[in-house]
Amino acid sequence: MTDVTGAPADVLHTLFHSDQGGHEQVVLCQDRASGLKAVIAIHSTALGPALGGTRFYPYATEAEAVADALNLARGCRTRTPWPASSTAVARP
Repeated sequence: MTDVTGAPADVLHTLFHSDQGGHEQVVLCQDRASGLKAVIAIHSTALGPALGGTRFYPYATEAEAVADALNLARGCRTRTPWPASSTAVARP
């Protein structure tokens, strides 16, 4: 079960109305002490554990970070023969 209480509306819109769809799991993470905010997107584990990369970037909005993580995971899956995931980390 996902708890999206208090999540900005633009982030929820990006998650649930993205034309990229098909993601198996999307996790939003935050560590308030360090200012870390991260999005972990797993496109598919149908062929085994997902592999992927991490992008550190000063995103303008949380929705932009979500969209980038979704795009990276989906793009990795379509360009490689293995299951794909990605992490977008918004630098504080």
